[in-house]
Amino acid sequence: MKRVIITIFTLAATIAAVNAQFFTAGGVGISSQNSKISGGDSSDNPSSFAFSLSPSVGYWLNDKIAVGTGTFISSSNFKNMISDPDNPDQKIEFERKNPAWGFSVFGRYKLWEKKKFSLLLTSSIGIEQSSMKEKTGTITKETLSMFSIVSVTTPLITYDLTEKFTIQTSCEFLSLVISSETSKSDTGRKVTANQCKINASPSIFSNLGNISIGFLYNF
Repeated sequence: MKRVIITIFTLAATIAAVNAQFFTAGGVGISSQNSKISGGDSSDNPSSFAFSLSPSVGYWLNDKIAVGTGTFISSSNFKNMISDPDNPDQKIEFERKNPAWGFSVFGRYKLWEKKKFSLLLTSSIGIEQSSMKEKTGTITKETLSMFSIVSVTTPLITYDLTEKFTIQTSCEFLSLVISSETSKSDTGRKVTANQCKINASPSIFSNLGNISIGFLYNF
């Protein structure tokens, strides 16, 4: 399924390159952290690494309205040494992996424009799939699997750096999440939880943690 989505997006981006009404955007995120425990064994120091890629492509139907599609792939990895459950005097490696992917479609409406600045409103709906696998020593098990339908509305401010490049910043203030989460206990029992939640912020200042900045290229 992930290969099909990436193939469709690649074809869409190729078509966009020959039409001036198309635009493309995306983001890449990488983080790495290594902790050092003072006075402890160097093998006890936990480490983590995370990566994300989120390209998108859109098409302006007219001067005010645009539609588009996007996808994302992310993965995080955490490692540490822990006490062996069967032999507390010995330590074994513990590793947790959390891969995720998603696909969405969006609509965009230009509310205001002044010289190089524009204010837009973007709404999107998509699907997300994530899982969590834990490896303790030589034993690997999947502890979490989640499928979600996500709808998000965000204000978007753009500034044209050149005719081709635009910088944009957005802040998520309204989201609807419908999800189905399956987790596994240590005994192997599966527990499924379904939920539907709406998150809304009264102002941009109460949701500063969800601000993102990126670049857009106009063909």
